[in-house]
Amino acid sequence: MRNPCGTRAEAVWFLYGRTSGIRTDSPLATGHRPSAIHLPTKAMATLDRRFDVRMSPELAEQLNELADQNNMTRAEVFRRAIGLYKVAKSVTNKKGKVLLEGNDQVTRELVGI
Repeated sequence: MRNPCGTRAEAVWFLYGRTSGIRTDSPLATGHRPSAIHLPTKAMATLDRRFDVRMSPELAEQLNELADQNNMTRAEVFRRAIGLYKVAKSVTNKKGKVLLEGNDQVTRELVGI
């Protein structure tokens, strides 16, 4: 669906203004169209969040290199890294091992996760 709205508040109004389950005292339920709204939890769960991350210059360079080498944005590198970490952590939480096998047929264990 294309967003016919100009601002984020208008987009939320468009998407969630007709949604059932919004509190009756909510700005969305009262029919008022405020310029800034306090979003209900349901709406907050679907909007992207923005984070500021501090890192060393070396780590920033590694992030840029990974993004460039794989034709991705830095945000996509972060998303994939978090996904991999989540999978690895779930394995180690169950007392499993995370193993990597390269083309050289050498198996390496990831430790410290």
